[in-house]
Amino acid sequence: MKCNHCGYDVPRGIDFCTNCGEPMPKIKEEAPQLRQEPKETADISKKEFISGYVPHSARLAVHTGAILSYLYSLLYLVIVAMSVTIDGITGRNMLFLAAILLLTLLTLGFHIKKSVLCAVVVTLTATLFTIYCIAVFHEVTVIWICAGGLATYGTAKISGLWNQYSRTKQLPKRID
Repeated sequence: MKCNHCGYDVPRGIDFCTNCGEPMPKIKEEAPQLRQEPKETADISKKEFISGYVPHSARLAVHTGAILSYLYSLLYLVIVAMSVTIDGITGRNMLFLAAILLLTLLTLGFHIKKSVLCAVVVTLTATLFTIYCIAVFHEVTVIWICAGGLATYGTAKISGLWNQYSRTKQLPKRID
């Protein structure tokens, strides 16, 4: 820093010129700027959000629940088809066919749209269907309950994270 009176080069922080003794002008020292990392904000689609920012366990739960539900639907469809060829169209066959159709459509809802409501309805419908099958036919059908439970966990986790992002527009930590 130069002295205004004699032009001598004076080190910073000295109050008086070391050459002529004149007072040095006061310089306000700026506080060091803390570099803040900007939080990542963006407008992304729900599909992009799910693939990059939702934990693998939630995505896996939804996919596993869907696969179990689809396979169980296919199994029951084969059973109903065999029963129709043997017994003809009966009330039991129609009930099973209606349950298969309902649960498959709801499975599409939670698998493709990640709908918590569809996952919960699958779980409730599967529970009622299982109770009915145990009481009337002495058959246990718990696979759909497991599928619905997995789907409910996964879709609830996804929806919670998505709703938080939608409100704040702040992306959570990226999942790689």
